[in-house]
Amino acid sequence: MRSLEEKARSAYSEQVSLSSDEFVEMMVLDGCFIIEFLLKWNEKEVGYLYGGWGLSVGKSDLFLMENQIPFFIIQELYDLVFGESKHGFFLDLLAKHMKKIDVHTRSRPETISSINTIEVQNLTHLYYNWFVPKQDPKKHIEYSPTIFEKYLSNSSDLELNTTEPPMVIQPVTALKEAGVKFVKKKSPRNLFDITFKDGVLEIPFTLISYNRKRLLLNLVAFEQSNNSGIDKNLTSFVKFMDMLINTPDDVEILERCGIINNMVASADEAAAFFNQISECASLDYDKHYLVPVVKDVTDFCNSPYRQFRSRVVHYYFKHPWTIIHVLYACLLMVIQIIQTLASAKELYEGKKKKQISASSV
Repeated sequence: MRSLEEKARSAYSEQVSLSSDEFVEMMVLDGCFIIEFLLKWNEKEVGYLYGGWGLSVGKSDLFLMENQIPFFIIQELYDLVFGESKHGFFLDLLAKHMKKIDVHTRSRPETISSINTIEVQNLTHLYYNWFVPKQDPKKHIEYSPTIFEKYLSNSSDLELNTTEPPMVIQPVTALKEAGVKFVKKKSPRNLFDITFKDGVLEIPFTLISYNRKRLLLNLVAFEQSNNSGIDKNLTSFVKFMDMLINTPDDVEILERCGIINNMVASADEAAAFFNQISECASLDYDKHYLVPVVKDVTDFCNSPYRQFRSRVVHYYFKHPWTIIHVLYACLLMVIQIIQTLASAKELYEGKKKKQISASSV
């Protein structure tokens, strides 16, 4: 471990004010704890850190940015104890553990063979690569690629260099007034598989909870602080959802559609969920994978008919009492028309009778 001290110290962005012995001791203790935690979790060994509340807290705390040590330290410690021949088992154990952290990774295979662990900085980096899917350009895709996958593969079919793409998208309530339908995507490839076609915005199921907020905050922070040229696709997703959800009404609409499951205290907290995650994140609004979706939705809503429909719905059909007043006014108008027609008919028949009486005389 001491031979790796210099390399381990250089992995931190700030200077670590510990002596050589203290630093090496910290690396060994933290690394051994992580390995022990994963092994006992895998064996379902009962303990205050491996069952109940300890497990629920510990399994996500391992991936917090402030709890990280270099990934090569963990690998080296594991290989020293179990040998390099068991290296694959440790990686699969990590994959098995990561699957249980978030609902959106539970369908992933229990392997991380597609991730180059040599380039992995720490467990946060490893989980980010697991959480934000990457498309393998050498892998044959038998299905129609999604917008996200086309973006990752730099497909020429997707024109991201549009002229003056819109900066923002309207919230859910405004889009609904314009006639946009919100549908939970039935078989999404991943969390980022958002599509818009024929007035229907399809969004994968999204969980809103306190644990998930902490997870996303860490992953977005890692994405924002990473200078290795990774795309800010998670930031793009979070910003997109932040634009969609501004009020409790937006939350309730998406809940009714089955798109989100609100597990926080109130709709107000849920409305602020993505805003609080993305408020310190930066994004080039002209160059991210959801630009085509934002542009298509904006073009759809900016048509004259959709703008007229939005104004009518907003001012006359937004609340039940407004609808009742409109219907009442329409009913009065119909009654007035009927009365006018009846009076005209009566007047016409009266004149006709007078003419018949005059001709008979």
